[in-house]
Amino acid sequence: MMKVLLVCEKTEDVLLLETLLKRDNVELVKTSSVAEALKVCSEDSIAIAVVDLEMAEMTDLSVVKNINSVSYLKDMSFIFLTTNLIGSRNTFNRFSVGRVDYLYKPLNPDIVNAKFDLFLSLVRLKNELEQQKAEAGRVQNELTLLKDRCVPERKSVRKELSKFENLRILVAEDNSISQFMIKKVLSSWNIDVDIADNGEMVLAKVSENKYDLILMDTYMPVMGGFEATRIIRSQQTDEINRIPIISLTASILEEERTEALRSGADEVLTKPFDPEILHSRIVKYTRIGGIA
Repeated sequence: MMKVLLVCEKTEDVLLLETLLKRDNVELVKTSSVAEALKVCSEDSIAIAVVDLEMAEMTDLSVVKNINSVSYLKDMSFIFLTTNLIGSRNTFNRFSVGRVDYLYKPLNPDIVNAKFDLFLSLVRLKNELEQQKAEAGRVQNELTLLKDRCVPERKSVRKELSKFENLRILVAEDNSISQFMIKKVLSSWNIDVDIADNGEMVLAKVSENKYDLILMDTYMPVMGGFEATRIIRSQQTDEINRIPIISLTASILEEERTEALRSGADEVLTKPFDPEILHSRIVKYTRIGGIA
């Protein structure tokens, strides 16, 4: 329920506005005193205030001018009622659109309804954005706490991974940065690494060289990883089609993982991969244990 404050002393205007501002989700709070209105705003959560500028207490527009300096008025929106805005136009121009606006008297019911509905929509949108921001902040805090808990544990159990002997791996990857990073990791384990930029190059290299394992990217130009894997499994010699293939993918979709396995991959690893997991899979599929 949104609370709206009506500050007006003329009975006929109050009766008209009571009718025009009535909404199922709006609670209308009324007062004929500026002092009482400020007290209500300081004690309650008022979303919109509809204020008659021609009340005796409003002659110098001091309340309007001090909206941004009073803490409990900073987040409120205001619709002011006036018969002549000329003398106060500069005062209104100091505020952002949707924060402060005005209605001319005598009041036109259609204009009052349209402007009030617009303000209600703006306030709801603002509240939704603030809720989303708060939720995002909460999630970020939870992730930060989780990271603070997990990272020290991972660091404490992280061990230097053993090296291999006489192992040759073909890396099928078209991205130069990924090529560099994967080769750097594998080389640190004493692995001989060849690079293929696409599926066709993979087929050419496996026909010319002997590999203990293939790391196959999913999407590459010319020929993708799925097609290259299927050809290796179905059209090559027994020695070639028995080479273990680990599919590398940046996707978390189960359909893509399933397609990789259907094409003939032995396993699927998500990029960026954990070096410890990759190391363990190399040991598993090459059946070559690392050396100290």
